[in-house]
Amino acid sequence: MAPPYGAVQIPSNRVTPQPSAPSSRSSSISRGLSGPSRRASSEFRGDLGSPSPFSQTSALAIPRSTTEQAQLFDLPPSEYAAIINQLQNQAHDILQSMAHMRESSERMGARIDTLELEIADLKEGRGDGERGHKAIISINDHPAMKSTVHAMTWALLGIDDKDWDTLAQRRPLENGQAYIQDPQDANVRIWYPRWASPMNEPMNRQFIQAVSTQVYDNEKRTREADTDGSGVHMPDKSFDLEKIKYVAKEYITQLAKRWKEAQSEDGRAKRAQTNAAQTNQSRRTTKTKQRRRIANLLQKTHSFEGACTMVMTDYASSPVDVSEQEISEDSKRRRREQGCAQNGHMVIGRKWRRKKYVKFLRFLDKLLQLEAECKLSSLPEVARALKATDEPEDMTDSERPAKRRKKESGAPGVKELVKEPKKPRRQAKTTFQAHKSKANTRAPVAKKGMPVYHGMVSQTWLAEYQAEGHTLELQDDPAWWRSWNPEARNFDPGDLKLLDELTDSDNEVRDGSIPLAAASEVTQMIGV
Repeated sequence: MAPPYGAVQIPSNRVTPQPSAPSSRSSSISRGLSGPSRRASSEFRGDLGSPSPFSQTSALAIPRSTTEQAQLFDLPPSEYAAIINQLQNQAHDILQSMAHMRESSERMGARIDTLELEIADLKEGRGDGERGHKAIISINDHPAMKSTVHAMTWALLGIDDKDWDTLAQRRPLENGQAYIQDPQDANVRIWYPRWASPMNEPMNRQFIQAVSTQVYDNEKRTREADTDGSGVHMPDKSFDLEKIKYVAKEYITQLAKRWKEAQSEDGRAKRAQTNAAQTNQSRRTTKTKQRRRIANLLQKTHSFEGACTMVMTDYASSPVDVSEQEISEDSKRRRREQGCAQNGHMVIGRKWRRKKYVKFLRFLDKLLQLEAECKLSSLPEVARALKATDEPEDMTDSERPAKRRKKESGAPGVKELVKEPKKPRRQAKTTFQAHKSKANTRAPVAKKGMPVYHGMVSQTWLAEYQAEGHTLELQDDPAWWRSWNPEARNFDPGDLKLLDELTDSDNEVRDGSIPLAAASEVTQMIGV
């Protein structure tokens, strides 16, 4: 008999399920769907050697036999929902496994790069302590190549040199590409590195390669075009692709660090502190270089042997930024008395320095001042201005009228008023000396090429330092040091006042005097 209209024709080989079986059969099917996937997920560790989640034991347990297929027809909707949920969980597990495999692949790529370096080291006979270029290249030994690499890095980023604000806003491209074509020049690529990723990430390696290759190719073309050898190019020792690549990687790593710092408030605050510290250190270095140049002149012209070795950056005072809200009234008074601008920096001395050594540093500063005045007065327009009559001190530059004098014009017997240039006024000082109570207590460190002489160190401080169980290697003073005692007229009144604040319990020898050279002699020394 034919089945009624709309009924489903059941195949003859179908087994009719029993009424009491659905729950147990559906449970077994659900367990078959969920069990293997969970085992595979727990077994997988993200390493290439771990069991794969795609093995037959972890495959989806889709019913294959006729009996299992027939049982699906009798499942209630809740069981179908459970099966769908299990399938979704397995899909999620598969995606996680793929992510782990991708990370493992990237780690393997990084390991391959390391192995390539190790192989190169073995071929060139370098040991473990000389691996890579870190042991065979000092970046500061290649200043021309260094500056070229830095400029090329910013150029390929399409950002003005050291525009940190724009760099902080740069994000990787959404389409996953490493660069875009410059809209104004199709031959130029603007790169978008992944600053948050390691430098061995593929896109970052591409950028490093692009910078180093571009610098190398440009230098090569410059050398090929320079047939007579008169062109300007980097030294031969710097013209090496691997060295250029190393410098590029180091600099791009620094840019990535700056980018990461700019992404958080704490990072920006830390960067501001670092910049302030670097600026102050640069001030110390610049001041020391200026003093050493004058000390070298004294060493050559006045037999001040060893004068240069007494002037080191580590021995100099430390400039620090002071907030107007936090500065004490005493410091404000000192700043005002020393003629320093309101936004000037406070300079903190060293507790170990002997008064005579501080006097020597001030002596060099006075010579620097005379040198600047000699060079300034040699200019014709300044010389004319220095001859002008001084105006009252209570007048400001904006209120002080320009000097006028009568001068013959082109017509005979006709005189006209001509403005004279203003007399230059001394600029306000940018630093002021802090009180000795704020002096830094750190001891000097004797290094090769940086000797510490007996005459530089306060004997009172040294006795206290040694009483604490410390030792300090000191050298004998130069021959000229014991008799060196410049007269008071060789210092500015402000310097004399600061020197009077320092105690002198070291019984300094005062049986000699080497007066400061006159301005004319300083002029001859510096060749003005």
